[in-house]
Amino acid sequence: MECIEQSHKSLKSPTSPKFYPKQIMDFVAFLITNIIRILKYAILARVLLSWVQVNPHGRIVSGIHDITEPILKFFRNLLPRTGMMDFSPILAFLALDFLQMGIIQILATL
Repeated sequence: MECIEQSHKSLKSPTSPKFYPKQIMDFVAFLITNIIRILKYAILARVLLSWVQVNPHGRIVSGIHDITEPILKFFRNLLPRTGMMDFSPILAFLALDFLQMGIIQILATL
């Protein structure tokens, strides 16, 4: 009888892994850092693509435009018109860097 009870105990499901707040905060920081990194690469790609003639209706070019336009439009509205020069990518880069540093700093203190 005792042998049967022990075999049933061994058939129980293993305990679920425990997540600790530090691990969760590290994951959130990792996720935010990578999202901001992808946004900065997309903005850089858009700047570089503006120097050459490409098909604006292509999948990659329109995808980069769709990702970056809301951010750049926000900063374009903040800046005065400067003719042919668009300084919104520079401001977006700076804002994303400050945002990344601020969020990481806040998560590090939790």
